[in-house]
Amino acid sequence: MDPKETPNAMLSYCIFEKSCWGKGIASRALSLFLNEIAEKYALSSVGAFTFADNIASIRVLEKNGFSVKESFVEDGRESVYLEYRVQDRG
Repeated sequence: MDPKETPNAMLSYCIFEKSCWGKGIASRALSLFLNEIAEKYALSSVGAFTFADNIASIRVLEKNGFSVKESFVEDGRESVYLEYRVQDRG
C-alpha cells in the first residue's frame, strides 16, 4: 500500500484452533504485532474488515484501539471496516 494513503496497512488474523478461542490469544498477539509494526514501518493507521456478526473479532480489534469507521452490505452480508490510528494508542 502507498504509505502516504490511509490506511497505511491492512490487517488480517485467524485462529483456527477452536480450543484457543476466548483466551485472549488474538488480543495479545495483535497488541504485540501493532507495537512492532507501528514503530518499525512508521505507520499512522491500520485497517481491518470483518463480518458485523463476528462480535469476537470486533472485540479483539476494539481492545487494541480500532474503531468502526463504516458498515456495508456485500453479497447479502453485513460487514464492518475498522481503523486503528497509531497516535491514538500512545
